[in-house]
Amino acid sequence: MAENFNRVFAESGGKTAISDIDYADGWDFIGDNPPEVEDFNSVMNEQDLKIAEIHREGVVTYDADTDYAATTNDITKGSDGNLYLCSVNSGPASTPVDPVGDTTGAWVAITGKESKGSVFIDTLGPTSFTVPPALRSGSKTAKVTVVSGGGGAAMDAANSAGGGGGGAKSIIYGLDLTAIASVSVTVGDGGAGSLSSTASNGGASSFGAYMSCTGGLYGGPTAGGISGMAAGGDYNEGLGDGANSNTDGGGAPSGGIGGGAGGKGTRGTGNDARGYGGGGGGGTSLNGGDGFQGYVLIEW
Repeated sequence: MAENFNRVFAESGGKTAISDIDYADGWDFIGDNPPEVEDFNSVMNEQDLKIAEIHREGVVTYDADTDYAATTNDITKGSDGNLYLCSVNSGPASTPVDPVGDTTGAWVAITGKESKGSVFIDTLGPTSFTVPPALRSGSKTAKVTVVSGGGGAAMDAANSAGGGGGGAKSIIYGLDLTAIASVSVTVGDGGAGSLSSTASNGGASSFGAYMSCTGGLYGGPTAGGISGMAAGGDYNEGLGDGANSNTDGGGAPSGGIGGGAGGKGTRGTGNDARGYGGGGGGGTSLNGGDGFQGYVLIEW
Protein backbone atom coordinates (compact mmCIF):
# COMPACT_ATOMS: atom_id res chain seq x y z
CA MET A 1 0.00 0.00 0.00
CA ALA A 2 1.38 3.43 -0.91
CA GLU A 3 2.39 5.65 1.97
CA ASN A 4 0.65 8.99 2.61
CA PHE A 5 3.47 11.37 1.74
CA ASN A 6 1.36 14.36 2.74
CA ARG A 7 1.35 13.24 6.38
CA VAL A 8 4.16 15.10 8.16
CA PHE A 9 5.57 14.01 11.50
CA ALA A 10 5.16 16.46 14.43
CA GLU A 11 3.30 18.92 12.23
CA SER A 12 1.45 20.27 15.25
CA GLY A 13 3.86 19.13 17.95
CA GLY A 14 6.48 21.09 19.83
CA LYS A 15 9.80 21.46 18.05
CA THR A 16 13.25 22.80 18.88
CA ALA A 17 14.65 25.53 16.62
CA ILE A 18 17.86 24.02 15.24
CA SER A 19 20.35 26.34 13.52
CA ASP A 20 22.21 25.40 10.35
CA ILE A 21 25.40 24.95 12.36
CA ASP A 22 23.70 22.70 14.92
CA TYR A 23 21.98 20.72 12.14
CA ALA A 24 25.36 20.14 10.48
CA ASP A 25 26.86 18.98 13.80
CA GLY A 26 24.07 16.47 14.40
CA TRP A 27 23.37 15.34 17.95
CA ASP A 28 26.73 16.75 19.04
CA PHE A 29 25.07 20.14 19.48
CA ILE A 30 23.23 18.99 22.63
CA GLY A 31 26.48 18.01 24.34
CA ASP A 32 26.18 15.43 27.14
CA ASN A 33 22.45 16.00 27.62
CA PRO A 34 20.07 13.41 26.17
CA PRO A 35 17.89 14.72 23.32
CA GLU A 36 14.42 15.83 24.27
CA VAL A 37 11.12 15.07 22.54
CA GLU A 38 11.15 18.47 20.84
CA ASP A 39 14.61 17.72 19.41
CA PHE A 40 13.39 14.48 17.82
CA ASN A 41 10.25 16.19 16.60
CA SER A 42 12.28 18.92 14.90
CA VAL A 43 14.63 16.54 13.07
CA MET A 44 11.92 14.13 11.91
CA ASN A 45 9.61 16.96 10.95
CA GLU A 46 12.24 18.52 8.68
CA GLN A 47 12.98 15.20 7.02
CA ASP A 48 9.27 14.56 6.41
CA LEU A 49 8.81 18.04 4.93
CA LYS A 50 11.65 17.46 2.47
CA ILE A 51 10.28 14.05 1.44
CA ALA A 52 6.78 15.49 1.03
CA GLU A 53 8.03 18.30 -1.21
CA ILE A 54 9.97 15.92 -3.45
CA HIS A 55 6.95 13.63 -3.71
CA ARG A 56 4.60 16.52 -4.43
CA GLU A 57 6.76 18.54 -6.81
CA GLY A 58 9.06 15.91 -8.32
CA VAL A 59 11.84 18.50 -8.33
CA VAL A 60 12.71 20.73 -5.39
CA THR A 61 12.11 24.48 -5.79
CA TYR A 62 15.22 26.66 -6.15
CA ASP A 63 16.85 27.72 -2.90
CA ALA A 64 19.68 30.30 -2.79
CA ASP A 65 21.21 28.46 0.17
CA THR A 66 21.66 25.25 -1.82
CA ASP A 67 24.70 24.50 -3.95
CA TYR A 68 23.87 23.32 -7.48
CA ALA A 69 26.55 21.70 -9.65
CA ALA A 70 26.80 21.62 -13.42
CA THR A 71 28.90 18.45 -13.36
CA THR A 72 26.04 16.44 -11.81
CA ASN A 73 23.35 18.02 -14.03
CA ASP A 74 21.37 19.36 -11.08
CA ILE A 75 17.80 20.37 -11.86
CA THR A 76 15.60 22.74 -9.91
CA LYS A 77 12.16 24.27 -10.22
CA GLY A 78 11.97 28.04 -10.53
CA SER A 79 9.40 30.29 -8.91
CA ASP A 80 7.72 30.44 -12.34
CA GLY A 81 7.04 26.70 -12.22
CA ASN A 82 9.50 25.84 -15.00
CA LEU A 83 12.38 23.36 -14.69
CA TYR A 84 15.97 24.52 -15.07
CA LEU A 85 19.21 22.59 -15.67
CA CYS A 86 22.35 23.84 -13.95
CA SER A 87 24.95 24.86 -16.56
CA VAL A 88 27.34 26.78 -14.27
CA ASN A 89 27.74 26.10 -10.54
CA SER A 90 25.34 28.14 -8.42
CA GLY A 91 25.04 28.53 -4.67
CA PRO A 92 26.88 29.70 -1.53
CA ALA A 93 30.09 27.92 -2.57
CA SER A 94 30.19 29.98 -5.78
CA THR A 95 27.56 32.64 -6.52
CA PRO A 96 23.83 32.02 -6.02
CA VAL A 97 21.96 32.68 -9.27
CA ASP A 98 18.16 32.55 -9.39
CA PRO A 99 17.18 30.63 -12.55
CA VAL A 100 14.18 32.89 -13.14
CA GLY A 101 15.48 35.89 -15.05
CA ASP A 102 19.03 34.52 -15.19
CA THR A 103 21.15 36.28 -17.83
CA THR A 104 24.51 34.76 -16.85
CA GLY A 105 23.99 31.38 -18.48
CA ALA A 106 24.11 29.53 -15.15
CA TRP A 107 20.74 27.90 -15.87
CA VAL A 108 19.11 26.47 -18.99
CA ALA A 109 15.34 26.25 -19.11
CA ILE A 110 13.92 22.80 -19.83
CA THR A 111 10.84 23.64 -21.85
CA GLY A 112 8.42 21.53 -23.82
CA LYS A 113 10.23 22.54 -26.99
CA GLU A 114 13.50 21.12 -25.71
CA SER A 115 12.00 17.95 -24.22
CA LYS A 116 11.38 16.58 -27.71
CA GLY A 117 13.18 17.44 -30.90
CA SER A 118 15.73 16.57 -33.54
CA VAL A 119 18.91 17.94 -35.07
CA PHE A 120 19.87 17.17 -38.66
CA ILE A 121 23.54 17.70 -39.47
CA ASP A 122 24.73 17.75 -43.07
CA THR A 123 27.63 20.16 -42.65
CA LEU A 124 30.60 18.41 -44.22
CA GLY A 125 33.62 17.52 -42.12
CA PRO A 126 34.04 17.62 -38.34
CA THR A 127 31.51 19.55 -36.25
CA SER A 128 30.04 19.22 -32.78
CA PHE A 129 26.58 18.38 -31.44
CA THR A 130 25.63 20.30 -28.30
CA VAL A 131 23.61 17.94 -26.13
CA PRO A 132 20.28 19.59 -25.20
CA PRO A 133 19.09 19.69 -21.56
CA ALA A 134 16.51 16.95 -22.09
CA LEU A 135 19.29 14.51 -23.06
CA ARG A 136 22.01 15.84 -20.77
CA SER A 137 19.75 15.57 -17.72
CA GLY A 138 18.97 11.95 -18.51
CA SER A 139 15.22 12.53 -18.83
CA LYS A 140 15.39 11.47 -22.49
CA THR A 141 17.49 9.13 -24.61
CA ALA A 142 18.47 9.65 -28.23
CA LYS A 143 17.99 7.84 -31.50
CA VAL A 144 20.99 8.57 -33.74
CA THR A 145 21.29 7.82 -37.46
CA VAL A 146 24.62 8.09 -39.28
CA VAL A 147 25.03 7.83 -43.07
CA SER A 148 28.34 8.06 -44.95
CA GLY A 149 29.06 9.42 -48.41
CA GLY A 150 28.67 7.37 -51.58
CA GLY A 151 31.60 6.68 -53.90
CA GLY A 152 32.17 8.46 -57.18
CA ALA A 153 32.43 6.72 -60.54
CA ALA A 154 35.24 6.59 -63.08
CA MET A 155 35.20 6.75 -66.91
CA ASP A 156 35.76 3.94 -69.38
CA ALA A 157 36.57 4.86 -72.97
CA ALA A 158 35.20 1.59 -74.37
CA ASN A 159 32.49 0.46 -71.99
CA SER A 160 30.39 2.09 -69.29
CA ALA A 161 32.28 2.21 -66.02
CA GLY A 162 30.87 0.61 -62.89
CA GLY A 163 28.76 2.66 -60.53
CA GLY A 164 30.15 4.00 -57.28
CA GLY A 165 29.39 2.06 -54.13
CA GLY A 166 26.75 3.41 -51.79
CA GLY A 167 27.68 4.61 -48.34
CA ALA A 168 26.56 2.91 -45.14
CA LYS A 169 23.93 3.52 -42.47
CA SER A 170 24.07 2.94 -38.73
CA ILE A 171 21.22 3.53 -36.27
CA ILE A 172 21.40 3.39 -32.49
CA TYR A 173 18.31 3.48 -30.27
CA GLY A 174 18.05 4.68 -26.67
CA LEU A 175 21.49 6.28 -26.51
CA ASP A 176 22.13 7.64 -23.02
CA LEU A 177 23.88 11.04 -23.14
CA THR A 178 23.47 11.91 -19.46
CA ALA A 179 26.08 14.41 -18.21
CA ILE A 180 27.61 14.80 -21.68
CA ALA A 181 27.90 18.39 -22.89
CA SER A 182 28.76 17.76 -26.54
CA VAL A 183 29.58 14.98 -29.00
CA SER A 184 31.95 15.24 -31.96
CA VAL A 185 30.31 14.67 -35.34
CA THR A 186 31.79 14.01 -38.77
CA VAL A 187 29.81 14.03 -42.02
CA GLY A 188 31.45 12.47 -45.09
CA ASP A 189 31.21 13.98 -48.55
CA GLY A 190 30.30 12.06 -51.67
CA GLY A 191 33.23 10.89 -53.77
CA ALA A 192 33.94 12.92 -56.91
CA GLY A 193 33.48 11.27 -60.29
CA SER A 194 36.36 11.49 -62.76
CA LEU A 195 37.43 11.45 -66.38
CA SER A 196 39.99 8.73 -65.70
CA SER A 197 40.08 5.10 -64.63
CA THR A 198 39.97 6.05 -60.94
CA ALA A 199 37.61 8.26 -58.92
CA SER A 200 37.18 9.28 -55.27
CA ASN A 201 35.76 7.19 -52.46
CA GLY A 202 32.96 8.50 -50.30
CA GLY A 203 33.83 10.11 -46.97
CA ALA A 204 33.28 8.49 -43.57
CA SER A 205 30.67 9.75 -41.10
CA SER A 206 30.57 9.26 -37.34
CA PHE A 207 28.91 10.26 -34.08
CA GLY A 208 31.57 10.43 -31.39
CA ALA A 209 32.96 7.01 -30.54
CA TYR A 210 29.46 5.53 -30.52
CA MET A 211 29.04 4.69 -34.20
CA SER A 212 30.75 5.15 -37.55
CA CYS A 213 30.30 4.42 -41.25
CA THR A 214 32.97 4.17 -43.92
CA GLY A 215 32.28 5.72 -47.30
CA GLY A 216 31.43 3.79 -50.45
CA LEU A 217 34.34 2.90 -52.75
CA TYR A 218 34.57 4.37 -56.23
CA GLY A 219 33.39 2.46 -59.30
CA GLY A 220 36.16 1.56 -61.77
CA PRO A 221 36.20 0.75 -65.49
CA THR A 222 35.10 -2.82 -64.88
CA ALA A 223 33.75 -3.37 -61.38
CA GLY A 224 31.26 -1.33 -59.39
CA GLY A 225 32.38 0.14 -56.10
CA ILE A 226 31.88 -1.75 -52.85
CA SER A 227 29.41 -0.35 -50.34
CA GLY A 228 30.59 1.28 -47.13
CA MET A 229 30.53 -0.53 -43.78
CA ALA A 230 28.74 0.52 -40.59
CA ALA A 231 29.62 -0.25 -36.98
CA GLY A 232 28.47 0.59 -33.47
CA GLY A 233 24.72 0.86 -33.99
CA ASP A 234 21.87 -1.44 -33.13
CA TYR A 235 21.21 -1.54 -36.87
CA ASN A 236 24.11 -1.48 -39.36
CA GLU A 237 23.97 -1.89 -43.13
CA GLY A 238 25.75 -1.01 -46.34
CA LEU A 239 23.61 0.88 -48.84
CA GLY A 240 24.60 -1.44 -51.67
CA ASP A 241 27.46 -2.09 -54.10
CA GLY A 242 27.69 -0.24 -57.38
CA ALA A 243 26.70 -2.16 -60.49
CA ASN A 244 29.45 -3.59 -62.70
CA SER A 245 30.17 -2.05 -66.08
CA ASN A 246 27.93 -2.93 -69.03
CA THR A 247 29.88 -4.61 -71.82
CA ASP A 248 27.79 -3.01 -74.59
CA GLY A 249 28.06 0.48 -73.18
CA GLY A 250 24.49 0.61 -71.97
CA GLY A 251 23.32 0.91 -68.41
CA ALA A 252 21.06 2.55 -65.89
CA PRO A 253 20.72 6.31 -66.28
CA SER A 254 21.80 7.18 -62.75
CA GLY A 255 23.30 5.73 -59.63
CA GLY A 256 22.64 6.25 -56.00
CA ILE A 257 19.08 7.62 -56.30
CA GLY A 258 17.42 7.85 -52.94
CA GLY A 259 20.49 6.81 -50.99
CA GLY A 260 20.98 3.51 -52.76
CA ALA A 261 24.14 2.27 -54.43
CA GLY A 262 25.38 3.71 -57.73
CA GLY A 263 23.84 2.29 -60.87
CA LYS A 264 25.53 1.42 -64.19
CA GLY A 265 26.86 4.24 -66.26
CA THR A 266 25.45 5.77 -69.41
CA ARG A 267 26.97 6.04 -72.90
CA GLY A 268 27.88 9.59 -72.01
CA THR A 269 28.46 11.38 -68.73
CA GLY A 270 27.64 9.32 -65.66
CA ASN A 271 24.77 10.63 -63.57
CA ASP A 272 25.42 12.11 -60.15
CA ALA A 273 23.74 10.45 -57.19
CA ARG A 274 20.70 12.29 -55.92
CA GLY A 275 20.12 10.75 -52.51
CA TYR A 276 22.15 10.75 -49.27
CA GLY A 277 24.83 8.07 -49.37
CA GLY A 278 24.26 7.26 -53.04
CA GLY A 279 27.06 6.32 -55.44
CA GLY A 280 27.62 8.03 -58.79
CA GLY A 281 26.86 6.43 -62.16
CA GLY A 282 29.76 5.32 -64.36
CA GLY A 283 30.56 7.16 -67.61
CA THR A 284 31.55 6.12 -71.15
CA SER A 285 34.30 8.29 -72.60
CA LEU A 286 32.95 11.10 -70.41
CA ASN A 287 33.06 12.00 -66.73
CA GLY A 288 31.76 9.52 -64.16
CA GLY A 289 29.06 10.71 -61.75
CA ASP A 290 29.62 12.09 -58.25
CA GLY A 291 28.54 10.28 -55.11
CA PHE A 292 26.21 12.02 -52.63
CA GLN A 293 27.19 13.11 -49.13
CA GLY A 294 26.10 11.56 -45.84
CA TYR A 295 24.42 13.03 -42.75
CA VAL A 296 23.89 12.60 -39.01
CA LEU A 297 20.42 12.81 -37.42
CA ILE A 298 19.79 13.00 -33.66
CA GLU A 299 16.24 12.57 -32.40
CA TRP A 300 14.81 12.56 -28.88
